[in-house]
Amino acid sequence: MVVRVPYRKSRPARSVLTETKIDHRSRSCGQSQLNIEDGIGGNWKRPNWAHTGFLLTDLLFDGKWHRAEYRLTNDSTHWTYGGGTRGYVYGSIDFCQRHLNIDLFHMLAYIDVKNPPTGSIDFDDLTIAYRNYSLLVPSNGGRLMSSPADGDDAARLTDGWRHGKDRAWRSAAGPAAPLEFVWSFEQPVTINAVQLHQNPDWPAKEVEVLVAADGKTFTPLLKRTLPERGVPNANWAYTLDSKLNAAATAMKVRVTSSYRADHWGLGEVEVFGSGATMLPDDDLYHVNTDIADLRPGATYHYRRVATSSAGTTRGADRTFATPATAQPLAETGPASRIAATSAKLEGRLNALGAAATFYFEYGTDKNYGSQTPAMSGGIQITPRSAFGHLTGLKPATKYHYRLVATNAHGTTHGADAAFETAPAN
Repeated sequence: MVVRVPYRKSRPARSVLTETKIDHRSRSCGQSQLNIEDGIGGNWKRPNWAHTGFLLTDLLFDGKWHRAEYRLTNDSTHWTYGGGTRGYVYGSIDFCQRHLNIDLFHMLAYIDVKNPPTGSIDFDDLTIAYRNYSLLVPSNGGRLMSSPADGDDAARLTDGWRHGKDRAWRSAAGPAAPLEFVWSFEQPVTINAVQLHQNPDWPAKEVEVLVAADGKTFTPLLKRTLPERGVPNANWAYTLDSKLNAAATAMKVRVTSSYRADHWGLGEVEVFGSGATMLPDDDLYHVNTDIADLRPGATYHYRRVATSSAGTTRGADRTFATPATAQPLAETGPASRIAATSAKLEGRLNALGAAATFYFEYGTDKNYGSQTPAMSGGIQITPRSAFGHLTGLKPATKYHYRLVATNAHGTTHGADAAFETAPAN
């Protein structure tokens, strides 16, 4: 069976790269990452946020071609925290995605090693865009003030893309002196990290970075030799300096030598730190935040407030109630993949900080009578998805079910729900 999976082109440059889902029929794993401000070999974080939905193989059932589109959003209602094992720590979705520095890959996983899947997946088109937090990106307040004459447009070094074809700069032929790029910041910033990318076709060699607190007097910040080639292959090479603490209203990058004589080059320059006001795209954004020190068993009101130069808008009033106890939260979800003798059950649970297990009760009435095997529900105070798979059901029969979650503080039963199996063939 062949599934054709073309990708929809996303907005260029600064879209938020967070969750990956394929028309609600995907499974995307969480990640652990090395925070860029900690540097290579620094503090390793394992927040492991993950979204789990339907398997892509669901598209195989009808034997037809399907179009699956990836939509990258920052909507916490679509996520589940998959951590809970030793070494994993909680991190908010915004924190995890802001520090996401990994390769994006498409993985096919199967269980039976003696009977692997066959066929192919066609990727017709793939464009990846992400929100760049570099202080040099124009929407983040960076302004390119001067650059070498002739050659490529130096704006491509800070246009919001990390690197790639046509995203590197090349000088005019035969440069004879150091080449300088100067950026200013819309407001004073503190630089914590600088990442210099290489141009693989026209690689720079010696590069200097200088900063000016007053916008005029530049002092050296760092001097580096860029790798000529990536390691272990000829991919995009770079240098990364973190744990910096440099106040600046302007920054200068000087290319003083090159591995090639005909042209000098450079890849994107990324600068991270604090102090900038970062403007969003003209696009929909999902935003979220964590609130601490709330009272147990209390009802809270909240609303979202957005402000721009055009004014302030306040969202509708909403409420939520904090749990009165540390018993796990359990919410029964929908049933899917319903056949004559089988079905898939879904739900959401929150372990509330104590090791939890969950299972689904099910039966032909609200007495249930049967249950799925108990599974781990994690330990974090974060929501996660729960799934149960039923087999051996009777055709054309109504079944009731509910999610049950247990930790050391007690047991919580989700609401009753029902589905009807398909008629026998």
